[in-house]
Amino acid sequence: MRKKNQIEDLTGQRFGLLTVTSMNKVELECEIRTGCTYICDCGALGTTIARYLKRGSKEHCGSFECKKKLNAQRMQSSYKPHEDHFGVKNYAN
Repeated sequence: MRKKNQIEDLTGQRFGLLTVTSMNKVELECEIRTGCTYICDCGALGTTIARYLKRGSKEHCGSFECKKKLNAQRMQSSYKPHEDHFGVKNYAN
């Protein structure tokens, strides 16, 4: 069990087309969040909030090609959405 202030290390895990390469802190206007640096399957690098990856709202870098690739995966019969404990549909692999 994690302690309250301990950061869950997502390094090496895949979320959609993204692979987490390192963990960091992201400073927003009024708070500091746990962030992740990622590499997309297309080779693009980026940073996002870890929570967005874990809940499935960030699955690709945002390029048109990646959106097409992810949509094609969703159309396959083996790639079905499931609902997490909040009732949100998630397309995790």
